[in-house]
Amino acid sequence: MSSTPTPALPTVQNLGISPPKDIDPTKIAREWLENFQTAISPSPNGDVDVDKVLDLFHPDALWRDILSLTWDFRTFSGAPQIKTFLQDRVANPSLSDKTHLNDLKFETASIKNPWEEIEWIEALFTFSVGTWGGGDGVFRLVFTREGVWKAYTMYTNLQSLLEHPEKVGALRNPHSNHGRWVDERQKEVAFEGVEPYVVIVGGGQSGLDLGARLKFLDIPTLILEKNPRVGDQWRNRYQALCLHDPVCKFFILNRKRKAWYNPIPHRVRSPPVPPVRHAVLNWQLHTDKCLDSPKIGLYGPPHKRYADNPIEPGPLV
Repeated sequence: MSSTPTPALPTVQNLGISPPKDIDPTKIAREWLENFQTAISPSPNGDVDVDKVLDLFHPDALWRDILSLTWDFRTFSGAPQIKTFLQDRVANPSLSDKTHLNDLKFETASIKNPWEEIEWIEALFTFSVGTWGGGDGVFRLVFTREGVWKAYTMYTNLQSLLEHPEKVGALRNPHSNHGRWVDERQKEVAFEGVEPYVVIVGGGQSGLDLGARLKFLDIPTLILEKNPRVGDQWRNRYQALCLHDPVCKFFILNRKRKAWYNPIPHRVRSPPVPPVRHAVLNWQLHTDKCLDSPKIGLYGPPHKRYADNPIEPGPLV
């Protein structure tokens, strides 16, 4: 059993104070982010004042990092863990040019009430990591007895490698194929002249999402699926299968990481809410086809379906 203490929820009762009314969340969040940028930036001699950073956080705060500062999926709970994390990853001289958060840019802020006794300011921002990465983040501020707003949660997420940008927007291939698309697609699926650098086991929603991101990074990727078609893992389950969360994160390919289904390229229409089994399966097949999924070779009966027909991913149910 984990020995990590469970933090108390930042309810009005636990905080011991109610937030003031008629506040400007944008002004408060922007000022907090500016103070955070100042505190986490190294001094002229290269030091980071960790205590100054911690002073901006509530003692029960949580920091969730996805790859940007730890190259891992890590959650740090409470001031002691966050302090150790900052000392090891941000204030460490041997890593100073690799894990410094910089170029923090405020995006939006609003007041949120996720629970009847919880009210905080939720803000979005973007940042750079050293000189190699870019990411986005979310922080939530609560009002404290000291009369100041402090961060109760911080989320930092790596989004891009600056030297290996995704092939989107102006970086997409501008050349027309003039009728050669099928031949090029067959060569791509057969890995002619190249070996897959990444193998993804499972052609479900997560596998397709990861494969699409890797394709836009121009990384040769093979997705392995034991079933004949995308979605058969769901298709072969019980008839009443459906998702109970109408905003389940499906094929999240947009930069803002929205939770709805349809932020994929060209606004492919989303299934009903809540999505039932066949709607989800059709959605997977449709998305697979529309995105020209990356070098997918599904092995199972029948084997190598894309090698036989690189255009059609299979009939809809």
